[in-house]
Amino acid sequence: SPDYRMNTVFKFGYQAWFLFAVAAGCCVFRRTRQRSGWGHPVWLAGLVFLPACAGVYTVAGAYSREGGFQSASTLDGLHWLQVQAPGDVAAIRWLNVNVQGAPTILEAVGPDYDPAGGGRVSTFTGLPAVLEWPGHEAQWAHDQGTREQDVKTLYTTTDLAASRALLQRYAVQYVFVGSLERTEFPPAGLTKFAQLGTPVFTDGATIVYKIGS
Repeated sequence: SPDYRMNTVFKFGYQAWFLFAVAAGCCVFRRTRQRSGWGHPVWLAGLVFLPACAGVYTVAGAYSREGGFQSASTLDGLHWLQVQAPGDVAAIRWLNVNVQGAPTILEAVGPDYDPAGGGRVSTFTGLPAVLEWPGHEAQWAHDQGTREQDVKTLYTTTDLAASRALLQRYAVQYVFVGSLERTEFPPAGLTKFAQLGTPVFTDGATIVYKIGS
């Protein structure tokens, strides 16, 4: 992939801005000591104007990003998902309490920074998934092989033999069927997991299956 080093390249920008900030401080100090000439008042006006603009952006940007602060702020990273899919949150909390070690889970693959929450289960449990955020995997030069298609196949096919083979290939121990999976995949492909494993958690439309038990 031609952009597999993009993650490294754009992070060099962080270092560049630190150096620019140091250089800017030196320039401000040197220029403010030169108090003669007509340009000095202009310089001082600009020096006040630019930080003021930055301050306005800080306030306006925060206001816009938080939708006018119509709801109370929170540090709970699951709050948004609790509003949209409370069953998913309950299942995630169950996994955190009841699952030991690092068994592989199966959940729907989402694009990078998926606003719908692709990768939510792996993110909030720390459990490895078959695949999440393919773009980031490409940036880290990881060979994804057919993982993305295999995840789709697992959620869509009604062929039990093919499903067992793929589950064994990726050593999947838990299958998550929640809000995203029910939106993206047909019911027939989801209900077959009851024949491949045992439902160990249910909350509304969200079900967690343990494979092979």
